[in-house]
Amino acid sequence: MVDKKKMALWLVNQMVEQEHAVVLLSGEITVQQIMSILDRFREGKKVLVTTNHKCIYIEQVKIVINFYLPVTVTHAPDYDTYLHRIGRTGCFSKKGIAINLVSGRIGYKLHRL
Repeated sequence: MVDKKKMALWLVNQMVEQEHAVVLLSGEITVQQIMSILDRFREGKKVLVTTNHKCIYIEQVKIVINFYLPVTVTHAPDYDTYLHRIGRTGCFSKKGIAINLVSGRIGYKLHRL
């Protein structure tokens, strides 16, 4: 999961260049577009890149990778969003994996989480 649409677009383009089956879900789209994207994911796209979307639960999600850790407007760790993100892997009574990609400059946020 990524926080900004610009970074999400960059990540999707990088993955497409490496021939990964990927779709993007960001905030400026209609409900109908969201449903179409989720259908494509369920039908075989292996990677779903999202910005901060809540209330979308997909049984096929087994791994959540946080490209950026969520923060509040004051740049403090956003505990609720973080728990919501990683909780997607445990929906439907299944186990999953959450991976956080961090650099030294934001490692303290992971420690606080």
